[in-house]
Amino acid sequence: MLNMATIFASATSRGLKPLRVAVAHHIEARRFDVVVQEEFDCDYQKIKDMIRDKIAPCDAVVLLVGPAYGFEPTDWPDGLPKCSYTQLEYELAIELNKPVYRYITSAKY
Repeated sequence: MLNMATIFASATSRGLKPLRVAVAHHIEARRFDVVVQEEFDCDYQKIKDMIRDKIAPCDAVVLLVGPAYGFEPTDWPDGLPKCSYTQLEYELAIELNKPVYRYITSAKY
């Protein structure tokens, strides 16, 4: 039996959630496992650890980029530049040396 790749699908919930869901279904239809982070915590360290735990076992990340800035943790450490959950997913994927496939949505979307 072949081991299939596991793909983490990332996108802002604001505006791109329907597209992320469609991409996740597309990935699953090709018999890959897909991981999506849907629940977020306001505590920066908790969410960072949770996202890292979700991305770490994945083979790659699909990142959907659009015009909206996503939600961010409200409990942000002093001295760190703020970013959205989606940006944090991207940064952690890079930190974990995961291939990231970036797709930019059109203005019409």
